[in-house]
Amino acid sequence: MKDTADSMGIIQFAIQNPVKVTVAAILLCLFGLLSIFEIPKQLTPDVDPPIVTVSTSWPGASPQEVASEIVERQEEKLKNVSGLRKMTSSSVENSGTVVLEFDVGVDKDIALREASEKLRQVSGYPEEVDEPTISATDDDNSATIAWIMLRGDESTDISLLKTFVEDKVKPILERAEGIASTSVYGGREREIQIRVDAHKLAARGITLRQIERALREQNEDISGGTNRQGKRDYTYRTVGKFTSTREIEDTVIAYQSGGPVKVGDVAVVVDGYKKQFAFVKSKGEFVIAIPARREVGANVITAMANLKEQIRKVNAEILPTINPNLRLEQAYDETIYINSAIDLVVNNILLGGLLAVAVLILFLRSGSATGIIAIAIPLSVMGTFLVITLLGRTLNVVLLAGLAFAIGMVVDNAIVVLENIYRHRQMGKDRAAAALDGAKEVWGAVLASTLTTIAVFLPVIFIKEEAGQLFGDIAIAISAAVSLSLIVSVLVIPPLAAKVLGTGSVDKNRGARAWFLARWLAGIVAWVNRGTLTRLAVVVGFTSASIVGSILLAPDTDYLPAGNRNLVFGILISPPGYSMDEFKRMATVVEEGDPDDPFDGLRYAWSADVDSPEAQQIPDVDVPIGLEGERHVTVTPSPIHNFFFVSFGGGSFMGATSKIETQVSPLAEQMNKAGRRIPGVFAHFSQASLFGRGLTGGGSIELEIRGDDHDKVVGAASALFVKLMRANLGHPRPTPANFDLGRPEIQIVPDRAKAADLGLSVRDIGFLVEACVNGAFVGEFKDRNNRIDMAILVDGLENATKREIAQTP
Repeated sequence: MKDTADSMGIIQFAIQNPVKVTVAAILLCLFGLLSIFEIPKQLTPDVDPPIVTVSTSWPGASPQEVASEIVERQEEKLKNVSGLRKMTSSSVENSGTVVLEFDVGVDKDIALREASEKLRQVSGYPEEVDEPTISATDDDNSATIAWIMLRGDESTDISLLKTFVEDKVKPILERAEGIASTSVYGGREREIQIRVDAHKLAARGITLRQIERALREQNEDISGGTNRQGKRDYTYRTVGKFTSTREIEDTVIAYQSGGPVKVGDVAVVVDGYKKQFAFVKSKGEFVIAIPARREVGANVITAMANLKEQIRKVNAEILPTINPNLRLEQAYDETIYINSAIDLVVNNILLGGLLAVAVLILFLRSGSATGIIAIAIPLSVMGTFLVITLLGRTLNVVLLAGLAFAIGMVVDNAIVVLENIYRHRQMGKDRAAAALDGAKEVWGAVLASTLTTIAVFLPVIFIKEEAGQLFGDIAIAISAAVSLSLIVSVLVIPPLAAKVLGTGSVDKNRGARAWFLARWLAGIVAWVNRGTLTRLAVVVGFTSASIVGSILLAPDTDYLPAGNRNLVFGILISPPGYSMDEFKRMATVVEEGDPDDPFDGLRYAWSADVDSPEAQQIPDVDVPIGLEGERHVTVTPSPIHNFFFVSFGGGSFMGATSKIETQVSPLAEQMNKAGRRIPGVFAHFSQASLFGRGLTGGGSIELEIRGDDHDKVVGAASALFVKLMRANLGHPRPTPANFDLGRPEIQIVPDRAKAADLGLSVRDIGFLVEACVNGAFVGEFKDRNNRIDMAILVDGLENATKREIAQTP
């Protein structure tokens, strides 16, 4: 009785104070509208697994060296991090990665801090190893919202501008609000090279290790402490860091009978560039690629606008100082797809609301009644946006989809309340009494119905696994909208009905003059309820039809929808050991195709305009239909908007975007076809998934093969890969990409006895070989605020044969 009295008091208060209710409704809509502009917008919800990644770079190292000298040392310490569920590592040429996966519920900041402390305990790294980086993410590509290309004319060697981009362009782009970081791919790093003449060195009886020792000992700044002199304390510091190549040339290696031997006597110091181990091509031109990653929780739309402003600034103020032909071009913009996806869902919400109002008019046949019920839609939707803002969620396609689901549900409570108010009006009560009695009578049923709906969706919010993080926005949107519809139906509908539901709407003969569809439906219901056998037959019939129809009409099942993202991405799995020249040849094959066919290759596809005669000449491809790909349809791919080919670390990948944003999937088969032109290379390309990361989508399955013998693991993985290919079970993607141990090796095995007679250790011989091949690291060169690697190279041995290297004195 008390609950009934309380509810009656609230409803009566609302009916007696319509102005206050109106003001509250207006404020709800106003703050909801303002919150729309404050909610961070992004494509999908933040799925935030507790993962920490440690990455370490070691230029020139093989996978075995990376594993033994870096990764194993790190694993020994990191395995003791509390809350660790799984630790995996990968060692490839030039770098190693350790991924730590933690139990659900572990605070990522705490895990990151503890992993960082353990990492600082690792010692004994080789001298050339870069400082390990640690981040609380497993895939930077998941946060990449833009790809930017630095282009020039034919006279510009883009590969030499990497250091300039890292020093001058990268910091400006990262200043854009909402951008967390950028990277620089392609090009060659600057290097101070001491090019030694091996014969001059041998003639003077000087070794490379002596040069190394001299350079390291002279290239130092050493603090001498502090001394008081009068009123001041002076700090003493010995300054010896090299600041010019002349200082390096003047460094004394040894004193002999003829006087001091300087570096300049046996070597030439060159401000040059390291060997090229990576390149990026975009639409046939060599470029430098810069991916931009958003900050967690940042508004992607605003961040992209800020980034574009910084790109304009670089093009206008920075690049002309170097070369007027240089320019930054944005090759990929995630906000285009975000805006189109959000617009599509918003249009569906508006269309759903209009259809709901149309159905109400069709059955209620009353403008005032329809208007009263329809007002529940904007109030509930705007209120939901306010709730989303207060909960710190983001505006994404998943949340908007939940809001679209709720549109039809929010009017249910209003219909029940208004219909009961209408029934009381038919009893002859005045509008205020009918509104009070009608709402009071059904508010309990409306509350029970609302709580039932919330009970279905609300538990999803408390699931901590990936599914809970991904679908929590749907649960929040529906629960908030339905809860607000309950408030609207109890506090807004009754006072509105007391004012708007006119006497003309009350018609005791309405049933006799009802619309013919209503009379027809009422007749069917009466016939069904005439006997028990009829009712049973209808229930069984509709239930059976629903089950059979669900089985026959069920589409292919998948964990998550793929979406229609305007990006096709994939890898080219090549035999190990391919050189940069071979990867460049592969890029040319993909771009140009058959020299005798002008319409072959991808160059023609990006040169054609939409709906042009040239676009019709693009070769057709067979696109698989459905998840199993058992059926194919022949289509003409759309022209390519942007194409890129990237090679680094002994592997390669490429991608493309379409000039027609709604026709993207055929590009995958077009690129597969182009990749298959390269002998000995396996191509796998697919449309980027809405929810997937990198090459994986919602339906990917991960298989792990474990064992103590690496060779047996690789053999088993290779056999499984072949069987999966023959079984036509999708497109398997091996990781590492080709199960190899790196490039083919030429091993130098020292004769320890002879080496000892010459006073050489294994480390000395290894240093000599390194100087003959890639260059041996001997410290850093200070150029203003930049630190540049210094390396000793034996002159004249670039791309030398093993025989030429063996003959080095």
